[in-house]
Amino acid sequence: MSQSNILTLECTSATDAFAGTQWVLRFNQHSASGTLPDIPNSQQRADFRWYFEDYLDWPFLGFRERAAQVEAELATVGKTLFAAIFRSSASAAEIYAEWMQGDTGVPTLQILSLIPAVLSMPWELLHDDFGFLNQRRINPVAIYRTVSSVRSKIIAQQFAMPLRVLVVVARPNDAGFLDPRTSAQTIFAQLQQLENDQKLKPGMIELEFLRPPTYDQLARRLQDATKPVHILHFDGHGAFPKMQPASTFYPSATVPEGMLAFETGDHKVDTVAASRFAALLNGAGVRLVLLDACQTSVMDTSESADAEYQKQQALSSVATQLLTAGVPAVVAMSASVLPITTAIFFGEFYGLIAKGEPVPLALERARQALQSQPVRLHLARNAEQEPDPISLTDWWMPHFYQQAAINLTPTGKPRRPKPAKLSGFMENPVQRPFVGRATELLQLERALLNGKIVLLHGFGGIGKTRLATEAAAWLTQTKLYHGALLLSFEHGGSHIALLSAIARHYALPETDSHDLQAAVQRFTPHLRSKPLLIIADNLESILPNAGNVELHVLEAQERQALWDCVVGLRAAGAGIILTCRDYDLRDSRLQQDQYTSMIELHGLDEHAAYNFATALLDDLAINRRRVPKLPLSTLLARLDHHPLAMGLTLRALRDSSLSIEHLLSDYSNALAQYTDETSANQRHHSLEASLTYSLQRLSLEQREWITRLMPFEGGASEDDLLEITEIPAEQWPQLRAALEHAALIVPVAIEGFTVPFLSFHPTLVPYLRHYHLAPPDLEQRFTMRYYTVLHSCARQEHQNPKEVRMLVKYEMPNLQRVIKILINLKDITRAINMITILNKFYDVFGMQRERNLLNQQIAPYIITNEQLTESEYLHESELSMADFAQAHYNQALERLITLLARIEQKPTNQPLGHGSYQHCVTLGRIGRCRYKIGQSVQSQQIYYQALSLIDQLLVEHIGNHIYLQQQSILLAQLADCYRDQGVFVKAQVYYDRALTIQESIGDKHRQAVSLEKLGTLALDQRQYSDAVKCYDAALALYQSLSYPSAKAVIYQQLGTVALLQNDWITAEFNYRQSLKIEESLENSLGIAQTCNHLGIVAKYLDKPLEAKDWFLRALQTPDLPALSRAHWLCNLAALFVEQIEAGIWPPSLLTEAQGHAEEALSITQTLDPAVAEIWKDFNTLAKIARLKELPEQAAQYRHLAHIAFADHPANRWRIDQQFDQLIAAIVAATQGHYEARAEVEQVLPRLEADGWIISKFIDRIWEGERDWHRLCNEIEKPVIALLILRVLEELETSGSNEDNAD
Repeated sequence: MSQSNILTLECTSATDAFAGTQWVLRFNQHSASGTLPDIPNSQQRADFRWYFEDYLDWPFLGFRERAAQVEAELATVGKTLFAAIFRSSASAAEIYAEWMQGDTGVPTLQILSLIPAVLSMPWELLHDDFGFLNQRRINPVAIYRTVSSVRSKIIAQQFAMPLRVLVVVARPNDAGFLDPRTSAQTIFAQLQQLENDQKLKPGMIELEFLRPPTYDQLARRLQDATKPVHILHFDGHGAFPKMQPASTFYPSATVPEGMLAFETGDHKVDTVAASRFAALLNGAGVRLVLLDACQTSVMDTSESADAEYQKQQALSSVATQLLTAGVPAVVAMSASVLPITTAIFFGEFYGLIAKGEPVPLALERARQALQSQPVRLHLARNAEQEPDPISLTDWWMPHFYQQAAINLTPTGKPRRPKPAKLSGFMENPVQRPFVGRATELLQLERALLNGKIVLLHGFGGIGKTRLATEAAAWLTQTKLYHGALLLSFEHGGSHIALLSAIARHYALPETDSHDLQAAVQRFTPHLRSKPLLIIADNLESILPNAGNVELHVLEAQERQALWDCVVGLRAAGAGIILTCRDYDLRDSRLQQDQYTSMIELHGLDEHAAYNFATALLDDLAINRRRVPKLPLSTLLARLDHHPLAMGLTLRALRDSSLSIEHLLSDYSNALAQYTDETSANQRHHSLEASLTYSLQRLSLEQREWITRLMPFEGGASEDDLLEITEIPAEQWPQLRAALEHAALIVPVAIEGFTVPFLSFHPTLVPYLRHYHLAPPDLEQRFTMRYYTVLHSCARQEHQNPKEVRMLVKYEMPNLQRVIKILINLKDITRAINMITILNKFYDVFGMQRERNLLNQQIAPYIITNEQLTESEYLHESELSMADFAQAHYNQALERLITLLARIEQKPTNQPLGHGSYQHCVTLGRIGRCRYKIGQSVQSQQIYYQALSLIDQLLVEHIGNHIYLQQQSILLAQLADCYRDQGVFVKAQVYYDRALTIQESIGDKHRQAVSLEKLGTLALDQRQYSDAVKCYDAALALYQSLSYPSAKAVIYQQLGTVALLQNDWITAEFNYRQSLKIEESLENSLGIAQTCNHLGIVAKYLDKPLEAKDWFLRALQTPDLPALSRAHWLCNLAALFVEQIEAGIWPPSLLTEAQGHAEEALSITQTLDPAVAEIWKDFNTLAKIARLKELPEQAAQYRHLAHIAFADHPANRWRIDQQFDQLIAAIVAATQGHYEARAEVEQVLPRLEADGWIISKFIDRIWEGERDWHRLCNEIEKPVIALLILRVLEELETSGSNEDNAD
């Protein structure tokens, strides 16, 4: 591309600091000038920041709609910016027209400036009403930035083949993990396609990967002048420190600068500041630096009147710092970006420069590729929904800086590279693409780089060979090795076979393969000059087992020779990967140490497993509608995301009569039958074959013992397993070791327990059940043991909740199976007993669906007797709690009232009778239901009843922890009532009493609940810092307890704290965190509550349509509690009123607003005034009546609002707390104290500026008016009316006191 068609836009600071930024447009001796406006404006910048930093955290519901609005705003910004320059004057328009009509090359816009705000502006968005200038398919405009004070060092334009690209992929362990291959694989694919299409000569571009990716290693590489680096590509983490608030004027000082995260020698973060990185590249001759990292063109854009400081700001980004070191051109990212974004962008860019496109044009074409492929992620809103494609308009994020034109087209003919030689690898045409294992692949690469032997071990079919072959492909492609050799020992082998294979790989005679030392010595020069990766696969075949000796097993001396060979080859420079089901190769050198790195493979991660499964279903042409996401995910989890198990199981769905629900319900019998006709490995042809192979490595006696594992589901704690199976203690250590060696069990340490949980391979028990029948006594021991285990967990849970809950999670399948056994045995009392306990854990884990299913399973077996039985009590209590958890408060109350009547029919001092613990608990639950439906006074009375019962029980059973816990619960719930009534001192007393009891019995869960309630008490009193302290303490406890639903509530409360302090951004962040959790738990009421809060935030962020959508989403939730529905209807009506008053929405919507407000009022009039907040409904209706020009109706509603607000003790308390001194001063001034009047008159202007319009009403009081209703007739804010009332009340009280004194 000719560089002659360049239009330069130079921006400088005006001499007058208040005159703004001046620009000059220059092209072909013509010029135009003007003042640059603030584009984008502060709101747009905030929206863009949210879009790139926060949106993808949870891109659903209203956030997706807001994102669409932000995306639409991009064109608006581009058009405004275009008009501000090219339509600012006739001369500017003429220059633009001449530039566009030029035929000397692609039009190029150079932004020349030293002002950080100018360099940070989104010039890529320039839009001329037809489209974005750089998105034109024909003759796109290339845009680059130039820093005006920086002089580029001259680099020779010509250079010989090849074009060398040095790629630095840094993935420190203590930074967020990103797949190291994302960008690189895309680049390789682009270049390979060009070679296949004969558009690129092999060898023209040489990609070299820096290993290890350390700062020091980069320094050493750049010193090698024999292989100059033309392009340096950094792929990793970048960041810029948070900037100072805008509009702050700084003196000359240290400016924050961008950073890159290299690795240290032990793979931790090495933070390299931009200036340090630039110093390294100074004089290195690098022509172009590609910064594939977040925020690498971000700079400090805060305002400064200091010219030197402003210059430092412009050079504070990683990109601009590199320019100061003489790098001619840099591509960097102006925000946080996704790996897929940079992969698409840089993949396209490399392909274009490989075809000879100039860098500026190649970058714009790569930008177009981003625009045409907008989908970046596939995310699911919750567990039930399929992942949605999530698009992102981020094509304008890459910024191009160029100080001098660069040439990246080498001269001469390329030297054709020799392809890597792969020996022993078999092509499998039906093999699916490699998925997952990015972490293990990086771990493997690092171990090989450190000269270690890598041992991959795990159960058959887990993916050991697949990972090893993928590593071979990757490490040869990136030239860590020149070739790779795969030798399978499945059918036997020895060191001689290995040495012979190496000789054949290097085309050497096999004459000395029997002589280890001679062979290794002969191979060493070849291994050093052409490094080889050797994979010794399926080594379990040559190991001795505990049963019959197999044909392929090597004698000890032969194995020793093989291991000597492996160790010798490692020392000679070969890379070694061993794969084996067993982790013990019977040689100390091949255990985890300085020579060997052992990597145990488990199932794929959840995301990779789901991708694996859905891709397989598509390959098998299985209709995805038959396989909904939730049951599929459940099945995959049950299979431990084991690749072979998943592959074989899902193949069964080709039978259209078989449903995934059937697989879930009866997969034990079915798994062993599934086969894979595409398997090249007979041992992996079926799960049965794979299991049989592993079991054959056990002795006959051991195989007999493991049949006793049949009752278990997925695993068991070791002590429970031994108690149930009665495997002799002297036999167990050897059996356990054998099972571990065969990868059939994996011990898992659970914090707080000395005994490990033994996790079974997912196919072991189904296999055993397919061929064996469990003895009745074994099933009986299993049932009774786990009945005892669950009760033990219930007793210990309040003292060690985190540890116990983790154990219950692991043991959940066994506990669920025991309940089914008890139901089948018609042992309903024990079954209900277990269900009651397990449901408490379900509630903690947010597993409401499972809770409801359990209740449905037991329901048909409940028989109603004349006298209340324990089974009936437990069942009815559990059903009421399930209703309560789903916000069906009236339904729960009805059940509990019926249950209470049956309890109170029984005599005192009888189990489940009057005065019993169950009586107390039931009363407490009734109180909770009444509180939730807005009957605070009634619930308070019930709590006092329940407390009198529990106090009596504690007299009879001093120190009983269960009774003390119930007492603390009732005290905290009583405090809730007082808090709602505004009696804050009493509420504090009862909360403190509850917390003291909970601390004394070590009940961490209840401590967290009380801290949460104390936070809400502080919030109600507007003591924000105290509220945050309590909420943070509660959140820390909930996090330690693994209690997601409670965490969601705390995030809601923290959002409200921020909301009340007008910190909308923090409020929205916390509400988003809450919404994410509630969605994952599918808690419809929690989702609705958070949607309502987000509506309030959106209203204050001046996003009324978004606010309306949030309110409507909340209100569309089925079975909403009456109080919530009333409040949210009022919020919606108030939004309508505000927008109509502002002239934004039409008055015709007043009727709809009135309908919402009247429905809200009809509900609140039925509720307890302590919680109803009915004044909000009256106030909204008053405003509607005013807007409809109905003054009498408006006055009547205002009057009702004032009375309702003034009657609430909490409102009175807050007014007195905030204005007690002002009230006293007004009263004193009324009584003739001139100093007091002067003080009030001094304060009033400040109050009025804050919205407290009270001056004229105070004047009327001073003039002698005392009628509150007449004084406040026109006041729309009930809080102001209450302030006036408090003044009048104090005046009356003061007058009465004077009369009494007289």
